[in-house]
Amino acid sequence: MPYRGTTICIENTLTDFDGSPLVPDGQDIHIYDPDNADKGAQSPVQKDTNVFGIYYTIPEDGKEGTWKCIWKATKGTYSKVGIFTFDVSAP
Repeated sequence: MPYRGTTICIENTLTDFDGSPLVPDGQDIHIYDPDNADKGAQSPVQKDTNVFGIYYTIPEDGKEGTWKCIWKATKGTYSKVGIFTFDVSAP
């Protein structure tokens, strides 16, 4: 479980409908705290052909509880949304 003030990495492996690697045209990634407050857009780093990651530092005064990352990837006219959750606690 990550603590307030630490940096986490969230990775996403993108594939198309038949499981082949997918490099999207665009990605829209946002982190939300337990009160559903948007902590801003995140920029992904490409780690492999179709593997992307974001690094996010949880604020020192961040709320304890379940946070979420909503990750939308778009290729042409198609899009896919992934939701990742993580629990934050005080150190």
